[in-house]
Amino acid sequence: MLVGPAVDMDGHGCPPSPSYLVRSAGSGACFSGVADPVQYRLAAAPSQNKMASWEAVMSLRRFRYFVAVAERESFSRAAADLNIAQSALSRHIALLEATVGAPLLERSTHGAKVTPVGRVMLDDARRLLAQVDATYDHARRVADGTTGQLTVSMIKLAVLSPLATGAVASYIAARPRVDLQLINMSSTEQLAALRNRKIDAGFIIERSSQLPEIDYLPIVSDRFIVVMREDHPLAVHDSLTFDQLRDQAFVTVSMDQYFLGQAKLHAAFHAHGFKPRVALEVGGDVFLQLALIARGTGIGFVNESVRNALPNGVVMRPVPELQVSLDVDLIWMRANQDPVLMDFVRATRAYVQAPQS
Repeated sequence: MLVGPAVDMDGHGCPPSPSYLVRSAGSGACFSGVADPVQYRLAAAPSQNKMASWEAVMSLRRFRYFVAVAERESFSRAAADLNIAQSALSRHIALLEATVGAPLLERSTHGAKVTPVGRVMLDDARRLLAQVDATYDHARRVADGTTGQLTVSMIKLAVLSPLATGAVASYIAARPRVDLQLINMSSTEQLAALRNRKIDAGFIIERSSQLPEIDYLPIVSDRFIVVMREDHPLAVHDSLTFDQLRDQAFVTVSMDQYFLGQAKLHAAFHAHGFKPRVALEVGGDVFLQLALIARGTGIGFVNESVRNALPNGVVMRPVPELQVSLDVDLIWMRANQDPVLMDFVRATRAYVQAPQS
């Protein structure tokens, strides 16, 4: 015999009781008794909280057992599917019936069928167990990052990048239970928003390496090329040199609006002894620059990511001497290990590292 609290030690035994019980190891029967210190193990009676938790677990288990028997109309088949002894299963159903105060199953040599009370119990038990399973499933999805909320910002250059937008679109399709909010911010605004937890992640250009609190994922290195009307004399060439560009009229974006890009371009121009002849400097963005180039105002340097946004009649040509690009990265706070954010980072990494068609 084993002595202990009224705890289902093997998953098939006694109902809870605040008193000590003696259980026969052979028969599984439970009865009050006093422990012999030589032959028996004495365990303290469970606390009220533990009792309540134990009863809740056992109630759910017995509901599952009852549903299994009712659906199969057989104790033996249910016991086999549940991997439990038929005698133990019968005891659990009997205890459930004792709690209800009415028979739930009609036993016969041909099996078991639900009683009218059992039919009501069966419907309610199915709904309850479905809700419990859904609760567990929801908690697991939150834990693995497939359910929740996420706020991501994108700089305009990233919006033009097929890799950045493709990664976001792929994530949205794969994670329908994540409430994803996309907003537009400059790189400077993104850094402030990350620190203030207003956003979870951001697609930024030219990430500073002097920010140890920021983690990042490289997305694309977006090189500069030249765009012009397709009827421009230089459009007949597959690629261009700085010498061919020296006397051309350029439409540029002001340093105030596009500081990082223009600063890198001017550094490269200086290294090659090239100074573009600026016909017009626009204070808007690359789309205004492209619109004016399409009108024949001049030619211009833009990032290759604008390929899919070129106006009709505008073409792009590489300048092999110009080895300048803007790096687009996904950034987030290193200390932020939110499961949804980490799942987004993993999905984005997988997308950008996959072969692109």
